[in-house]
Amino acid sequence: MDKCLCLVPVPDEAGEYCVECHKDIELPDLGDIVGICNLCDETAADCSKTPSDLKRFHKLFRSHKKAKALGYRGDLLRWIEFVQER
Repeated sequence: MDKCLCLVPVPDEAGEYCVECHKDIELPDLGDIVGICNLCDETAADCSKTPSDLKRFHKLFRSHKKAKALGYRGDLLRWIEFVQER
């Protein structure tokens, strides 16, 4: 079967397929989403307690490296936006 870009899989014995077109779905590896969100929450809490902009940026930079290790695919600027949204 052809690969489908849909993201609504239905599991069966042979793998996963799309509900609408019944083609095989190959889901991308999204990393540890729960771990990334928890790290984001922890970083947001730490940054809110830090008065210095330089120290805040250092914490954001370090947490971005940890997030990358967990599978986060965004760049540092997007990570900073993600933390500030929390």
